[in-house]
Amino acid sequence: LGVKIIDSLSSATANDFVMIRAHGEPPETYDYLISKGIEFRDCTCFNVIKIHEKVEEYSNKNLITTHKVNTSMQ
Repeated sequence: LGVKIIDSLSSATANDFVMIRAHGEPPETYDYLISKGIEFRDCTCFNVIKIHEKVEEYSNKNLITTHKVNTSMQ
């Protein structure tokens, strides 16, 4: 089928067809694909889309903060 996994969007060309995996991608990925004229299919899971929408909503309301978590075992 000619399917290959790419590690970088810069590997894709306008002759390629890109499938977005079930976990989705950041908005910059979609912007890049559109700007380069690369055809793509968004296969992001419906539940993941809902989570992304909630994160964006809460982030816009400053209800989400980020902080570094210390995961070292002492």
